[in-house]
Amino acid sequence: MRRKRCLPEIGPVGLALVLTTVAGLVDAAAYLALGGVFVANQTGNCVLLAIGIAERLPLGDALPGPNRGVSEPLTSLAAFCVGVAAAGWLDSRILGRLTAIWPLVGAESLLLAVAAVPGPNWARVGLAAAAMGVQSAQGMRLGINGVPTTVVTGTLTRLFARSSESSHRRRGSRLLALAWLLYMIGAIVGATGTGLWSFTTICLCAAATTGLGAAARKPRNG
Repeated sequence: MRRKRCLPEIGPVGLALVLTTVAGLVDAAAYLALGGVFVANQTGNCVLLAIGIAERLPLGDALPGPNRGVSEPLTSLAAFCVGVAAAGWLDSRILGRLTAIWPLVGAESLLLAVAAVPGPNWARVGLAAAAMGVQSAQGMRLGINGVPTTVVTGTLTRLFARSSESSHRRRGSRLLALAWLLYMIGAIVGATGTGLWSFTTICLCAAATTGLGAAARKPRNG
Protein backbone atom coordinates (compact mmCIF):
# COMPACT_ATOMS: atom_id res chain seq x y z
CA MET A 1 0.00 0.00 0.00
CA ARG A 2 1.42 3.37 -1.00
CA ARG A 3 2.07 5.74 1.87
CA LYS A 4 0.19 9.03 1.72
CA ARG A 5 2.48 12.05 1.37
CA CYS A 6 2.19 14.86 3.91
CA LEU A 7 3.54 17.49 1.49
CA PRO A 8 2.20 18.48 -1.94
CA GLU A 9 4.37 17.09 -4.73
CA ILE A 10 6.43 19.42 -6.91
CA GLY A 11 8.33 18.62 -10.09
CA PRO A 12 11.79 19.75 -11.23
CA VAL A 13 10.50 23.21 -12.15
CA GLY A 14 8.94 23.69 -8.72
CA LEU A 15 12.13 22.63 -6.96
CA ALA A 16 14.22 24.93 -9.15
CA LEU A 17 11.99 27.85 -8.18
CA VAL A 18 12.25 26.96 -4.48
CA LEU A 19 16.05 26.87 -4.74
CA THR A 20 16.11 30.17 -6.63
CA THR A 21 14.17 31.79 -3.79
CA VAL A 22 16.63 30.34 -1.27
CA ALA A 23 19.57 31.81 -3.22
CA GLY A 24 18.08 35.30 -3.03
CA LEU A 25 17.34 34.82 0.67
CA VAL A 26 20.88 33.76 1.59
CA ASP A 27 22.69 36.12 -0.77
CA ALA A 28 21.05 39.25 0.64
CA ALA A 29 21.53 38.10 4.24
CA ALA A 30 25.21 37.27 3.70
CA TYR A 31 25.89 40.58 1.98
CA LEU A 32 24.43 42.55 4.87
CA ALA A 33 25.68 40.46 7.76
CA LEU A 34 29.04 39.06 6.65
CA GLY A 35 31.00 42.02 5.38
CA GLY A 36 29.46 42.91 2.01
CA VAL A 37 30.15 39.66 0.18
CA PHE A 38 27.91 37.43 -1.92
CA VAL A 39 27.62 33.69 -1.49
CA ALA A 40 25.54 32.83 -4.58
CA ASN A 41 26.28 35.66 -7.02
CA GLN A 42 29.90 34.88 -7.84
CA THR A 43 29.99 37.42 -10.67
CA GLY A 44 29.57 40.09 -8.02
CA ASN A 45 32.36 38.53 -5.97
CA CYS A 46 34.70 38.63 -8.98
CA VAL A 47 34.08 42.37 -9.21
CA LEU A 48 34.57 42.86 -5.45
CA LEU A 49 37.81 40.85 -5.56
CA ALA A 50 39.07 42.84 -8.55
CA ILE A 51 38.33 46.13 -6.78
CA GLY A 52 40.13 44.90 -3.65
CA ILE A 53 43.17 43.96 -5.73
CA ALA A 54 43.09 47.30 -7.57
CA GLU A 55 43.13 49.15 -4.24
CA ARG A 56 46.39 47.41 -3.36
CA LEU A 57 48.13 48.46 -6.58
CA PRO A 58 50.31 51.62 -6.74
CA LEU A 59 47.41 53.81 -7.91
CA GLY A 60 44.90 52.24 -5.51
CA ASP A 61 44.70 55.38 -3.34
CA ALA A 62 42.92 57.15 -6.19
CA LEU A 63 39.92 54.79 -6.03
CA PRO A 64 36.80 56.31 -4.44
CA GLY A 65 35.00 54.83 -1.46
CA PRO A 66 36.20 52.82 1.52
CA ASN A 67 38.92 50.20 1.19
CA ARG A 68 37.59 46.72 0.47
CA GLY A 69 39.05 43.45 1.56
CA VAL A 70 39.98 40.58 -0.70
CA SER A 71 39.71 37.72 1.80
CA GLU A 72 35.90 37.59 1.93
CA PRO A 73 35.16 37.46 -1.83
CA LEU A 74 38.11 35.12 -2.34
CA THR A 75 36.82 32.80 0.39
CA SER A 76 33.35 32.81 -1.16
CA LEU A 77 34.67 32.12 -4.66
CA ALA A 78 36.89 29.27 -3.49
CA ALA A 79 34.20 27.66 -1.33
CA PHE A 80 31.60 27.94 -4.10
CA CYS A 81 33.94 26.20 -6.54
CA VAL A 82 34.68 23.47 -4.00
CA GLY A 83 30.94 22.96 -3.50
CA VAL A 84 30.33 22.64 -7.24
CA ALA A 85 33.30 20.30 -7.70
CA ALA A 86 32.29 18.10 -4.76
CA ALA A 87 28.70 17.88 -5.97
CA GLY A 88 29.87 17.11 -9.50
CA TRP A 89 32.16 14.36 -8.25
CA LEU A 90 29.36 12.88 -6.15
CA ASP A 91 26.97 13.05 -9.08
CA SER A 92 29.36 11.36 -11.52
CA ARG A 93 30.38 8.62 -9.08
CA ILE A 94 27.12 7.85 -7.32
CA LEU A 95 24.10 10.00 -8.10
CA GLY A 96 24.26 9.45 -11.85
CA ARG A 97 22.86 6.00 -11.20
CA LEU A 98 20.11 7.29 -8.88
CA THR A 99 16.86 9.15 -9.49
CA ALA A 100 16.79 10.63 -5.98
CA ILE A 101 17.88 14.25 -5.60
CA TRP A 102 17.90 14.34 -1.81
CA PRO A 103 21.67 13.69 -1.33
CA LEU A 104 22.70 16.99 -2.94
CA VAL A 105 19.82 18.99 -1.50
CA GLY A 106 20.44 17.35 1.87
CA ALA A 107 24.11 18.37 1.70
CA GLU A 108 23.07 21.93 0.91
CA SER A 109 20.66 22.01 3.86
CA LEU A 110 23.37 20.68 6.17
CA LEU A 111 25.90 23.29 5.04
CA LEU A 112 23.37 26.08 5.54
CA ALA A 113 22.48 24.79 8.99
CA VAL A 114 26.15 24.73 10.00
CA ALA A 115 26.61 28.25 8.55
CA ALA A 116 23.85 29.37 10.91
CA VAL A 117 26.08 28.58 13.91
CA PRO A 118 27.73 31.81 15.17
CA GLY A 119 31.42 31.94 14.35
CA PRO A 120 34.04 33.80 12.28
CA ASN A 121 32.65 35.54 9.23
CA TRP A 122 35.08 33.78 6.87
CA ALA A 123 33.87 30.36 8.04
CA ARG A 124 30.21 31.26 7.66
CA VAL A 125 30.84 32.79 4.23
CA GLY A 126 32.66 29.64 3.16
CA LEU A 127 29.93 27.30 4.36
CA ALA A 128 27.11 29.31 2.79
CA ALA A 129 29.02 29.69 -0.48
CA ALA A 130 29.76 25.95 -0.58
CA ALA A 131 26.02 25.35 -0.09
CA MET A 132 25.26 27.59 -3.06
CA GLY A 133 27.88 25.75 -5.10
CA VAL A 134 26.14 22.47 -4.36
CA GLN A 135 22.85 24.12 -5.31
CA SER A 136 24.29 25.28 -8.64
CA ALA A 137 25.30 21.71 -9.42
CA GLN A 138 21.82 20.58 -8.44
CA GLY A 139 20.35 23.24 -10.72
CA MET A 140 22.33 21.78 -13.63
CA ARG A 141 21.03 18.33 -12.72
CA LEU A 142 17.43 19.58 -12.77
CA GLY A 143 18.05 20.91 -16.30
CA ILE A 144 15.60 23.83 -16.35
CA ASN A 145 16.83 26.15 -19.12
CA GLY A 146 17.31 29.72 -17.93
CA VAL A 147 16.87 28.85 -14.24
CA PRO A 148 20.33 28.03 -12.82
CA THR A 149 18.90 28.66 -9.29
CA THR A 150 21.76 30.82 -7.97
CA VAL A 151 22.00 33.78 -10.37
CA VAL A 152 19.47 35.59 -12.55
CA THR A 153 21.67 37.30 -15.16
CA GLY A 154 21.14 34.46 -17.61
CA THR A 155 17.47 34.33 -16.67
CA LEU A 156 16.98 38.02 -17.53
CA THR A 157 18.99 37.60 -20.74
CA ARG A 158 16.78 34.75 -21.92
CA LEU A 159 13.61 36.55 -20.81
CA PHE A 160 14.24 39.76 -22.74
CA ALA A 161 15.88 38.04 -25.70
CA ARG A 162 12.63 36.14 -26.20
CA SER A 163 10.56 39.34 -26.22
CA SER A 164 11.24 39.81 -29.93
CA GLU A 165 10.60 36.18 -30.87
CA SER A 166 7.42 34.46 -32.00
CA SER A 167 4.71 33.61 -29.49
CA HIS A 168 5.60 29.93 -29.83
CA ARG A 169 9.16 30.54 -28.59
CA ARG A 170 7.99 32.88 -25.82
CA ARG A 171 6.13 30.13 -23.98
CA GLY A 172 8.83 29.81 -21.34
CA SER A 173 8.91 33.53 -20.57
CA ARG A 174 6.50 33.26 -17.66
CA LEU A 175 8.77 30.76 -15.93
CA LEU A 176 11.80 33.01 -16.42
CA ALA A 177 9.90 36.03 -15.09
CA LEU A 178 8.70 34.01 -12.10
CA ALA A 179 12.25 32.84 -11.34
CA TRP A 180 13.50 36.44 -11.35
CA LEU A 181 10.58 37.56 -9.19
CA LEU A 182 11.13 34.80 -6.63
CA TYR A 183 14.84 35.60 -6.42
CA MET A 184 13.91 39.22 -5.72
CA ILE A 185 11.32 38.23 -3.11
CA GLY A 186 13.84 35.93 -1.46
CA ALA A 187 16.39 38.76 -1.35
CA ILE A 188 13.85 41.18 0.13
CA VAL A 189 12.89 38.69 2.81
CA GLY A 190 16.56 37.91 3.48
CA ALA A 191 17.47 41.57 3.85
CA THR A 192 14.48 42.37 6.05
CA GLY A 193 14.93 39.25 8.14
CA THR A 194 18.61 40.00 8.74
CA GLY A 195 17.67 43.44 10.02
CA LEU A 196 14.88 42.16 12.24
CA TRP A 197 16.55 38.96 13.44
CA SER A 198 19.95 37.67 12.32
CA PHE A 199 21.91 35.81 9.67
CA THR A 200 21.51 32.70 11.82
CA THR A 201 17.73 32.87 11.54
CA ILE A 202 17.86 33.38 7.77
CA CYS A 203 20.25 30.44 7.30
CA LEU A 204 18.03 28.14 9.35
CA CYS A 205 14.99 29.23 7.32
CA ALA A 206 16.90 28.60 4.09
CA ALA A 207 18.02 25.16 5.27
CA ALA A 208 14.45 24.25 6.24
CA THR A 209 13.01 25.55 2.96
CA THR A 210 15.56 23.57 0.95
CA GLY A 211 14.81 20.42 2.91
CA LEU A 212 11.07 20.84 2.46
CA GLY A 213 11.56 21.39 -1.27
CA ALA A 214 13.47 18.12 -1.52
CA ALA A 215 10.85 16.29 0.55
CA ALA A 216 8.08 17.57 -1.72
CA ARG A 217 9.93 16.62 -4.91
CA LYS A 218 7.79 14.31 -7.01
CA PRO A 219 9.51 10.98 -7.68
CA ARG A 220 10.26 10.33 -11.37
CA ASN A 221 8.30 7.12 -11.33
CA GLY A 222 5.47 8.66 -9.28
